[in-house]
Amino acid sequence: MVSQRGIEANPIKVDAIRNMVKPYNKKNVMKLTGMMAVLSHFISKLGEKGPSFFKLLKKADKFVWDDKAGKALKEVKAFLTTPPVMTVPSDQETLYLYISATMHVSAPC
Repeated sequence: MVSQRGIEANPIKVDAIRNMVKPYNKKNVMKLTGMMAVLSHFISKLGEKGPSFFKLLKKADKFVWDDKAGKALKEVKAFLTTPPVMTVPSDQETLYLYISATMHVSAPC
């Protein structure tokens, strides 16, 4: 949402994640990851929080919500209590570009 302050996360979409109960099957985890993707510009270090959820989607056996995924969901919800606002940088503000690279790439399924 664009406002006078800058670009803000849609409060309806933020509340959808904050009010979400613990997923009980893969379809609910898919729904959660989709909602997180919509808000990805506003969730800091999403790449570190997401793997717990994606591992649950890869498992072929019975769905089991584990403590690691529960902790990651609590962190996302806590972060979204005050989502950041993207603003235009000041004229003399120094901007930094961070690049991440890895030697390990997983093959597509």
